[in-house]
Amino acid sequence: MDINNYFLLFPVLLPIIAGVLLMFIKFGKREHMQLYILLILVIDLASIGWIALQPEDTLTLSQFFIAEGLHVFFHVDMLSKIFSVLIAFVWLMVGIASFEYM
Repeated sequence: MDINNYFLLFPVLLPIIAGVLLMFIKFGKREHMQLYILLILVIDLASIGWIALQPEDTLTLSQFFIAEGLHVFFHVDMLSKIFSVLIAFVWLMVGIASFEYM
């Protein structure tokens, strides 16, 4: 299995890890926290964009199983590429808009 297949987990795990780190990082100014959040959202969008630009049927990750007969399967097809890029872009816009309110 190619190492790029494990990159499918990066856009899923990055926001989780960044959110946990957000509890422990002490920011001096509000702008520094906003920059951190914006950076995470942009990195997540860029990683999803990289995945979307890969040729079809090249990224599949099926190494995980929860129980016998219950497998976790990551596979990238054209519809998942479209929706993942769209959702990542919307999250970026929501993140930017939320700076004014949060």
